[in-house]
Amino acid sequence: MALTNIRNIVAPNLPVAPVSYEQRYQDQFSNVLRLYFSQVDNSTQQLTQAVNSLSVMNWLSEGSF
Repeated sequence: MALTNIRNIVAPNLPVAPVSYEQRYQDQFSNVLRLYFSQVDNSTQQLTQAVNSLSVMNWLSEGSF
């Protein structure tokens, strides 16, 4: 995994809240945040794997095994 393959994540546009409570708005708001944090988690996982891979490759190239 190359570091160039990791996508930029942009904060979502949150839905505008109604004046009074509406379940539909709360569901939509939760869904937007769920999708956003899912993207953040996936990107973080990809970045961690890429950094770990680079660390192992550097370790192997140093011949310190």
